[in-house]
Amino acid sequence: MILGKKRIIVLGIVALILLMGFAYVSLSMNFVRVPTGSMKNTILPGEHLIVEALSTTIERGDIVIFRFPKDPSTKFVSRVIGLPGETIRYDSATNEIYINGAALAENRILVEPQYNNDDHSPLKRANNTAATDSGRWPAYYYQHDPNEKFFDLPGLLGLGEPYRIPLSGDPLPEEIRSDPSLSRVYDQNQDGKYDSDQYFVLGDNRDNSLDSRFWGTVPRALITGKPFLVYWSTNKDQSGNETTRWDRLFNKVK
Repeated sequence: MILGKKRIIVLGIVALILLMGFAYVSLSMNFVRVPTGSMKNTILPGEHLIVEALSTTIERGDIVIFRFPKDPSTKFVSRVIGLPGETIRYDSATNEIYINGAALAENRILVEPQYNNDDHSPLKRANNTAATDSGRWPAYYYQHDPNEKFFDLPGLLGLGEPYRIPLSGDPLPEEIRSDPSLSRVYDQNQDGKYDSDQYFVLGDNRDNSLDSRFWGTVPRALITGKPFLVYWSTNKDQSGNETTRWDRLFNKVK
């Protein structure tokens, strides 16, 4: 009888520990699936990620999950490149990023162009090329004909002209003030100023990524977490058949 009571107590303690563990996971972690290739080859389409709720400062190079400012019901994943108050410029002719006028070190890798967004396969390194620089994260660029000319597109953030990343309290530009849907995201109290610090994000698949260059900065309030592990990964072929990428399971996201 005494042994039975001890077993009940032990089982109760184990159940309580498991319950607390489940509660911690549900409160501090999320699980997301990535449908696009903007972060190839760091994160591939069809990868399922474990995301830790944001509880630390955001640093350059962090991969973050955020609600898309133009449609907050949609979540995006990108890498933080520019921090609040910094000036950023992206030179597509040289594949260089400049922060406050200084070139940013990245592991720039030339790959074969891949413009089909339904292609879930990894980017392939271009022949006879190697990574350059010694940055902490990779950046994949398409190898183009050396005779091809590049033109920075006017009107896009950080392309051609340096762009200062706004701080909380900075005045809003007219394109945000005049757009009610954007104003609700960047200026909830309607005082004509940014509600929170802004971040400039880029996809690692630099030549095929919809990121801050095209739609703007991410408010700190919309950044929800940092992914840290791939717990499942599937590849979809041109016929729509899915197979498991066993070699990608439990890879760290970095």
